[in-house]
Amino acid sequence: PTYFHEYLLPNKSRLTERAGIDPQKWWLLTRHRTMSLENNPKIVSTYFGDAGSFGLDVEGNFLVVEGSAWLAREKGYFGALSRNAGFAYLALLNSQIFSQLLSATSSHVGGGQWDLSKQYIDQIPLPNFFSPNFNARLINALSEIGRGIRAGLPVNEKDKEDLVKQAYRID
Repeated sequence: PTYFHEYLLPNKSRLTERAGIDPQKWWLLTRHRTMSLENNPKIVSTYFGDAGSFGLDVEGNFLVVEGSAWLAREKGYFGALSRNAGFAYLALLNSQIFSQLLSATSSHVGGGQWDLSKQYIDQIPLPNFFSPNFNARLINALSEIGRGIRAGLPVNEKDKEDLVKQAYRID
């Protein structure tokens, strides 16, 4: 009751004006996110970071609170991230090549990290591992590296970078 009278009630008009808020439940912290109820595999990242700041929630069991969750979009809908594609993207996102792409789109923050917000990440093109025309052997090879990353195993960085170059069709 004290919090309500001291903080919520004096700010009722501002809280009611927030986009997507039910006027009958104006005191809620944020509007409801359906993503939190669905168990879809997703890439996760910290707010700020570099290569090594991306992970994979294979079962979709975790809710990201301090960071970002990246759901697959195939043909305009979410939730189509297969394990193989997820692990392949994990390898790609944790590469030095992706770090170089971040340097072209993101803003640098303290400690040598990049802002990994959607506004910056969305500007970076990603190979379409969902395409039936994409090299399946390359996806499988990247996926194996991604599995190693997720398991915390040592990864051959040269092999990873060579595969990411192939995915981006870089000589």
